[in-house]
Amino acid sequence: MGATTRLFFDNTSHDTEIWTIDIGNDFDTVQSVSNISDSDLKLIEKSKLHSGIFIQDQPNIKQIKSDSTKYDFSSLSDFDFIWIDGGHDYDVVKSDTENAFNILNKSNPHAIIAWHDYRSNLYKDLTGYIDNLSDQNFIYWIEETMICFSFPNLDPCLKHTVG
Repeated sequence: MGATTRLFFDNTSHDTEIWTIDIGNDFDTVQSVSNISDSDLKLIEKSKLHSGIFIQDQPNIKQIKSDSTKYDFSSLSDFDFIWIDGGHDYDVVKSDTENAFNILNKSNPHAIIAWHDYRSNLYKDLTGYIDNLSDQNFIYWIEETMICFSFPNLDPCLKHTVG
């Protein structure tokens, strides 16, 4: 619905360009994700009804309405901060993370990828994926939160493999 995007917008310089991707009204839950959680089903239906209500009429917020696992990200690049908080099942988190590594600003050593709902009791697939990813990437968890993040460009000796 854009609530988190709006918080980022309200707490950055208003000339900052923010991109967000969210499912559109044509998203077919049954065909798209076979092992979707009840929690994600509720979020999807709520999002379809109220998509973007918190970010309407903000010219510096670009909203893409698409299934993130099917969207062609090849035209996007050089993002300094990527917030992953979409679907929570393993395949969606994996896809979103792989896309994030591909569109991250490679020339910014402080570019960040961050994930929400890490260590949530509801989303064990997400936590499992990130724990596996941390075998080859430095992932930092902010204690007492459900947020973890990585600076993929900071350590050039580290091989950033996802998959």
